[in-house]
Amino acid sequence: TTITAAAISLAMIELLGFGFPPVAVLVAVVISVALVGVPHGAADHLTGRRLLKPIVGMYWAPLFFSAYLVVVMSVLIGWHLTPVFTMLTFFVVAAWHFGTEERDENPLRPFSTLRATACGGMVIWIPCSMQGTNVELLLTLISDSISSQQSSLVVSSIAACSPLLALLVLLDCWFEYSGSRQHTRFDLRQLLGSRSLRYSSFALLFSVADPLLSFGLYFCGWHSICGLKELRDKLRCSLPSLAKRLAPLTLLTVVLVSIGVLTWSSGLNISERSIRWLFLGLSAIAVPHVMLEIVAESYLARPMSSLRSVSGVPS
Repeated sequence: TTITAAAISLAMIELLGFGFPPVAVLVAVVISVALVGVPHGAADHLTGRRLLKPIVGMYWAPLFFSAYLVVVMSVLIGWHLTPVFTMLTFFVVAAWHFGTEERDENPLRPFSTLRATACGGMVIWIPCSMQGTNVELLLTLISDSISSQQSSLVVSSIAACSPLLALLVLLDCWFEYSGSRQHTRFDLRQLLGSRSLRYSSFALLFSVADPLLSFGLYFCGWHSICGLKELRDKLRCSLPSLAKRLAPLTLLTVVLVSIGVLTWSSGLNISERSIRWLFLGLSAIAVPHVMLEIVAESYLARPMSSLRSVSGVPS
């Protein structure tokens, strides 16, 4: 309910004409991503350890970090050599990953994965449909290799898919409604906590607010918070302990991404550099993060909660 209230509040502020200064939005989003967004994927090495240590023993660390770095560099290079393909691939990967929070309790229902991806991708396809010009401007700032024609092509292609994606979201809402019809009494708490109301608040926010602001609220205020809570539950540790464990890899990631982006940002002002840092950095670390999740779900027989055994958390 908190994220729903926040989304509606920000949307109303925008609709009433009291928008936030672009610089303030950018600063808030960059800080939030560094403090909340990046850390939610900073335990990937624990998953890598579980995957590789039984196979290669003490050599798991250099093998894991080398492979991880190769994927990161491949994504960054892709933004320069094949920007359209990289953009579309990143958006699809991000939508699928964001949709993990929206997975159906019954995966056998029709279009379960597609519905989750459509719901997770609302933060992408709704701004492309409703605020195409603003999204195109953001995309051209990500890389010098992206022309206005290319960004327009990507945005228009995504917008063209929006009717089908909207139908999938509505179908997901229908399944939630049909599953709750067994409750004959009105339940306000259930309504306020429903996915359908959250989707509606997100749709409103993504339609009217600055795309950077709406992305920041969704990524940091919803997706990353969910990821950190899930990680804390799996490791069964306190928030201070979790922060301590995630801090080293988080700081290393921020520093390396900053160095790389600054190297490719000569001639840009601080706002343009920040936007480039934000999206190049997120895409570079998101792709290996998602790839690792897929591998872990496919090949780890033990539940993910057994990460405790390799992270040193006492039983």
